Amino acid sequence: MEIIKEYCAKKKLEYKNIAKDIDKKLAIIKVGNNQASERYVRNKLKDCAEAGIKSELIAYPNDIEANIVYNKINELNNNDSVGGFIVQLPLPKQLNEDKIKAMIKPEKDIDGFSPDTKVLAATPNGIYTYLKDQGFEFANKIAIVIGRSKIVGLPMAKKLLAENMTVIQMHSHTTETQKQELIPLADLIVVATGHRHTLTDKYKYKPTAIIMDVGINFNEEGKLCGDCDKNLPVAFQSPVPSGCGLLTRLSLMDNFIKLNTK
Repeated sequence: MEIIKEYCAKKKLEYKNIAKDIDKKLAIIKVGNNQASERYVRNKLKDCAEAGIKSELIAYPNDIEANIVYNKINELNNNDSVGGFIVQLPLPKQLNEDKIKAMIKPEKDIDGFSPDTKVLAATPNGIYTYLKDQGFEFANKIAIVIGRSKIVGLPMAKKLLAENMTVIQMHSHTTETQKQELIPLADLIVVATGHRHTLTDKYKYKPTAIIMDVGINFNEEGKLCGDCDKNLPVAFQSPVPSGCGLLTRLSLMDNFIKLNTK
């Protein structure tokens, strides 16, 4: 499997070739100064620059009135110079996340969060595209998706089903006995729980298995780590950092290009 960081660099060059013919911009709405969001938005703007995609940051203070943000979303929906936009999560309590997701026009929704979105949610799309580009054969294999969030677990499972995989979805009510029995069967495991040590060496794995670790956590030393323990006995395990986070960011550009090219 290609190193994800190197893969993303190559894909950005491909996108740059396409983006030169797109005369629209990607907009990002950011509310407040959440440290993780600040870093993530900075990286997204850097990605756009490297891929030749015009971008704009719209930043509001944490105590902004909700109607100002809602009005801005409507403005972006109707602005022909904007080819797509995202509203960076998390949001302060005065903003209704579900309402915002529903407000974004599907043709402008590059995150894939709108109920009628035209694209796959960014993280599942990034993982799927990476595996496909690596030559992974999905059909007739077994996938385990651990987590059932609306933005990762559920759309990931749906996409893998569409690729003719046999999909097992695990969650907080999956028993330890079930995990011990089922994990050794998996050809692909996608982990998105937000909890450290979700997968450890206490489980058996197929030596040919692939683990895609979506988790972003911090260890006792304050260093970034995933939902899985490192160096599990599989063929490939995505690193944290420089793994699924990079694929998610890459996917935003991929979705932007899909929505703005015929």
